[in-house]
Amino acid sequence: EQLLIPENVGTKDASFFELYFVFAVVWACGSALAVEGGVDYRSNFSHWWVNTWKSISFPARGEVFDFYIERRKQNFMSWSERVSAINFDPATTAVAAIIVPTGQTASTSFWVRGLLERGKASMLVGGLGCGKHALADSLLRTLPEAGYARACTR
Repeated sequence: EQLLIPENVGTKDASFFELYFVFAVVWACGSALAVEGGVDYRSNFSHWWVNTWKSISFPARGEVFDFYIERRKQNFMSWSERVSAINFDPATTAVAAIIVPTGQTASTSFWVRGLLERGKASMLVGGLGCGKHALADSLLRTLPEAGYARACTR
């Protein structure tokens, strides 16, 4: 629903359909994997995907989760290229309220924002102190007040 839209895949042929389908499957099947008992299942999934499915090639450096599809070029680009600059007033902004953007926060924000725009719920899962609340709060602050009510408080 978020990716397989005419703006991404077109309407005349299916040339970009596979690219977006692969991107969606990779994230749907592998993004929730983590490190458990010293085994990095997410990294293992990435290596398995690249070595098994070769019709759509990911960039050689990094893992499959390090990339998004740049719509105009219709190819994979690093999430770090979507990282925005930090803008805050140190006189009025608490240090705890500042999110330092990374490729990881860019990718998480992409998926959560896409779900919100379609009226779907999302749930951020992670260990204590990994930034779930801060990221959700930061994302909610960027939404238009007319369409959303912010209920995330400390």
